[in-house]
Amino acid sequence: MLRQWERQNGNLKDVYRLLHQSRWNSALAPLIAVLQDSIQGRELDLLAKAYTSLPLHLAASRISLEEDSVAEQLVATRGWKYDASTGLLYPKAPDAAGNRTIGLQEFGKLADVVAHLEVRQESS
Repeated sequence: MLRQWERQNGNLKDVYRLLHQSRWNSALAPLIAVLQDSIQGRELDLLAKAYTSLPLHLAASRISLEEDSVAEQLVATRGWKYDASTGLLYPKAPDAAGNRTIGLQEFGKLADVVAHLEVRQESS
Protein backbone atom coordinates (compact mmCIF):
# COMPACT_ATOMS: atom_id res chain seq x y z
CA MET A 1 0.00 0.00 0.00
CA LEU A 2 2.76 2.45 0.92
CA ARG A 3 4.66 1.70 -2.26
CA GLN A 4 1.49 2.22 -4.29
CA TRP A 5 1.07 5.65 -2.67
CA GLU A 6 4.69 6.60 -3.30
CA ARG A 7 4.57 5.32 -6.87
CA GLN A 8 1.46 7.35 -7.66
CA ASN A 9 2.95 10.39 -5.95
CA GLY A 10 0.24 10.81 -3.39
CA ASN A 11 -2.93 9.74 -5.22
CA LEU A 12 -5.02 10.08 -2.09
CA LYS A 13 -8.28 8.77 -3.51
CA ASP A 14 -6.68 5.38 -4.12
CA VAL A 15 -5.03 5.40 -0.70
CA TYR A 16 -8.27 6.22 1.10
CA ARG A 17 -10.18 3.64 -0.95
CA LEU A 18 -7.62 1.01 0.03
CA LEU A 19 -7.75 2.04 3.69
CA HIS A 20 -11.55 1.88 3.78
CA GLN A 21 -12.15 -1.18 1.62
CA SER A 22 -9.52 -3.51 2.95
CA ARG A 23 -10.23 -5.76 5.89
CA TRP A 24 -7.46 -5.36 8.42
CA ASN A 25 -6.76 -7.86 11.14
CA SER A 26 -7.18 -6.72 14.72
CA ALA A 27 -3.44 -6.10 15.18
CA LEU A 28 -3.16 -3.80 12.16
CA ALA A 29 -6.47 -1.95 12.48
CA PRO A 30 -5.16 0.57 15.06
CA LEU A 31 -2.10 1.22 12.88
CA ILE A 32 -4.31 1.84 9.86
CA ALA A 33 -6.35 4.34 11.89
CA VAL A 34 -3.12 6.14 12.88
CA LEU A 35 -1.97 6.14 9.26
CA GLN A 36 -5.27 7.61 8.07
CA ASP A 37 -5.21 10.29 10.78
CA SER A 38 -1.63 11.11 9.87
CA ILE A 39 -2.44 11.42 6.16
CA GLN A 40 -5.45 13.61 6.90
CA GLY A 41 -3.46 15.79 9.29
CA ARG A 42 -0.68 16.25 6.75
CA GLU A 43 -3.14 17.15 4.03
CA LEU A 44 -4.90 19.67 6.26
CA ASP A 45 -1.56 21.23 7.22
CA LEU A 46 -0.66 21.53 3.54
CA LEU A 47 -4.04 23.09 2.73
CA ALA A 48 -3.63 25.55 5.59
CA LYS A 49 -0.22 26.57 4.27
CA ALA A 50 -1.39 26.85 0.66
CA TYR A 51 -4.75 28.63 1.06
CA THR A 52 -6.14 31.55 2.97
CA SER A 53 -9.59 30.32 1.93
CA LEU A 54 -10.72 27.23 0.08
CA PRO A 55 -13.97 25.63 -1.05
CA LEU A 56 -15.49 23.14 1.34
CA HIS A 57 -15.57 20.45 -1.34
CA LEU A 58 -11.79 20.71 -1.84
CA ALA A 59 -11.03 20.13 1.84
CA ALA A 60 -13.56 17.28 2.00
CA SER A 61 -12.09 15.53 -1.03
CA ARG A 62 -8.50 15.87 0.24
CA ILE A 63 -9.29 14.13 3.53
CA SER A 64 -11.99 11.74 2.24
CA LEU A 65 -14.85 13.01 4.37
CA GLU A 66 -18.38 14.07 3.51
CA GLU A 67 -18.92 17.78 2.95
CA ASP A 68 -21.74 17.97 5.49
CA SER A 69 -19.44 16.93 8.34
CA VAL A 70 -16.06 18.33 7.35
CA ALA A 71 -16.76 22.01 8.12
CA GLU A 72 -18.00 21.28 11.62
CA GLN A 73 -15.06 18.97 12.28
CA LEU A 74 -12.43 21.44 11.06
CA VAL A 75 -13.95 24.32 13.00
CA ALA A 76 -14.05 22.23 16.19
CA THR A 77 -10.71 20.44 15.93
CA ARG A 78 -8.44 22.84 14.04
CA GLY A 79 -9.89 26.28 14.71
CA TRP A 80 -10.77 26.92 11.06
CA LYS A 81 -13.62 29.28 10.20
CA TYR A 82 -16.47 28.47 7.83
CA ASP A 83 -18.71 30.86 5.89
CA ALA A 84 -21.84 28.92 4.95
CA SER A 85 -23.03 31.70 2.62
CA THR A 86 -19.96 31.34 0.38
CA GLY A 87 -19.10 27.71 1.14
CA LEU A 88 -15.54 28.72 1.98
CA LEU A 89 -13.29 27.47 4.73
CA TYR A 90 -10.68 29.76 6.24
CA PRO A 91 -7.81 27.67 7.59
CA LYS A 92 -5.93 28.58 10.70
CA ALA A 93 -2.22 28.52 9.94
CA PRO A 94 -0.59 25.44 11.47
CA ASP A 95 1.77 25.94 14.40
CA ALA A 96 5.42 25.73 13.46
CA ALA A 97 6.00 23.38 16.38
CA GLY A 98 2.78 21.45 15.84
CA ASN A 99 2.15 17.84 16.68
CA ARG A 100 4.49 15.40 15.05
CA THR A 101 2.78 12.98 12.70
CA ILE A 102 3.99 9.51 11.86
CA GLY A 103 5.91 9.31 8.61
CA LEU A 104 5.49 6.62 6.00
CA GLN A 105 8.86 5.04 6.76
CA GLU A 106 8.03 4.94 10.46
CA PHE A 107 4.66 3.41 9.72
CA GLY A 108 6.27 0.80 7.48
CA LYS A 109 8.71 -0.18 10.22
CA LEU A 110 5.91 -0.34 12.77
CA ALA A 111 3.79 -2.50 10.47
CA ASP A 112 6.76 -4.84 9.92
CA VAL A 113 7.22 -5.24 13.68
CA VAL A 114 3.52 -5.97 14.21
CA ALA A 115 3.52 -8.50 11.36
CA HIS A 116 6.61 -10.19 12.82
CA LEU A 117 4.99 -10.39 16.26
CA GLU A 118 1.82 -11.78 14.72
CA VAL A 119 3.78 -14.55 12.99
CA ARG A 120 5.57 -15.38 16.25
CA GLN A 121 2.26 -15.49 18.11
CA GLU A 122 0.72 -17.84 15.52
CA SER A 123 3.67 -20.22 15.69
CA SER A 124 3.53 -20.42 19.51
